[in-house]
Amino acid sequence: MKFNIFDFQFIVVFLLVFVCGSASAAVPLATPPIWESVDNDFSTGGALADVDKDGYLDLFVGNGNDMALNSNSVYMNQNGVLEGIGSWVSLDQGYFGHNAVGDVDNDGDIDMAVAYYGGVSAGFVPYIHNIYYNIGDSLERSPSWRNAMSDTFNSFDCAFGDVDGDGDLDIVFSGGEMYSSRSQSSRLYLNTGGVFETIASWTSLLGYAYGVAWGDVDNDGDLDLAIGNEQNYNHLYYNNGGVLESSPSWQSDEIATANQIAFGDVDGDGWVDLAVSNGADCRIYFNQAGTLEVHPSWKSADAKSNYSCIALGDVDADGDLDLASGGWWEPLVVFENFGGTLD
Repeated sequence: MKFNIFDFQFIVVFLLVFVCGSASAAVPLATPPIWESVDNDFSTGGALADVDKDGYLDLFVGNGNDMALNSNSVYMNQNGVLEGIGSWVSLDQGYFGHNAVGDVDNDGDIDMAVAYYGGVSAGFVPYIHNIYYNIGDSLERSPSWRNAMSDTFNSFDCAFGDVDGDGDLDIVFSGGEMYSSRSQSSRLYLNTGGVFETIASWTSLLGYAYGVAWGDVDNDGDLDLAIGNEQNYNHLYYNNGGVLESSPSWQSDEIATANQIAFGDVDGDGWVDLAVSNGADCRIYFNQAGTLEVHPSWKSADAKSNYSCIALGDVDADGDLDLASGGWWEPLVVFENFGGTLD
């Protein structure tokens, strides 16, 4: 299993602080979580967005992991308080991984994509991935979009981004499943006028990819794609005028055990850096004027072994990005940013 209920504490405690802000110079997080769900799914991915347009952020969750057939869920925010049991639950069940939210059809409301990872008891059989469209004040309970059955693969993560600059959010799914030795490509599905293709128009090199993230690494106005890999180097595919290169121009100099990745300008120099949760440590590949360093010049130095979740945000409201992470059997931690340098 790659993630579990840890994500609820991570997302709700950590990200709500980003939204609410704080005047304190220290990290303003209490030790216990400010909210916990009543139900107990094997939760993996989470995102905050206003699904019903009432002005409050709701919690979107992808469930199942490799442990159980679960439905996906949304915990509605009722005047600033998240409900304990999700009032929206998908009709389909699966071994779902991470999710992503965005307005894919440009109708002014938030839709959700969820990656399908595969289950231990099901032999990690590759399957199809979902997008649930917003029907006005909630999500449809059965997904309107799935990739074609001829294009199935295992995926742990997904991310929206407008790759080709046409004003529509496209989606990439990570590919590969390490436990069953299924080396697969990550895949990009283009969105044309709110309609996604069902066969991927772009695929990465084969591997065990567990994290995907979009960022404009070279500041040329389009989104480049980073892929965090297990048992391989981390990769960056540059976007050249709306088209991703077929082979990565950048790779890390170490074989990675990456899980989740994120872009953010950690040192405040105007170039986005790449943060990676890497099992025994978290690490930052700093961006040197459009090129990521191949060896991370910052690694966490605490004694952990299962870092799997990562996010960047200004927790202490001092104008720079702090880093939060955590993982299996280990507590959530925040590395505070002091003027561009993480502690």
